Amino acid sequence: MAVCHASGVLPRSELAPRRQLAGEPSAPLRRSVASTALEQPSEEVVKEVISARLAVAPSRLTPHARLDDLAADSLARVELVLALEEVFDIAIPDEVTDGLRTVQDAVECVRARLAA
Repeated sequence: MAVCHASGVLPRSELAPRRQLAGEPSAPLRRSVASTALEQPSEEVVKEVISARLAVAPSRLTPHARLDDLAADSLARVELVLALEEVFDIAIPDEVTDGLRTVQDAVECVRARLAA
């Protein structure tokens, strides 16, 4: 994968390592969640990702819990979508990302992408 740069396009290998962002799950957690992505129903894994990314207790992740109420500002929402894409090895278009309002929306989005 290449990234645009002012002086041209740099291959991903030439970029500085990505820094861990506040609230970002550690590599072992990402591996743990990713390794269970195919073993557990997608709803549980989506909730694990949301819980890890937003530092929210799993008990708060009801289907109708609004992402905004879980402290998901626009940056956190983008990071959440990127984490879901990585864990499930899917692509979520921007148009779909804009429509994610609740935990259930995220679950249904992942299920739809996995079925596609």
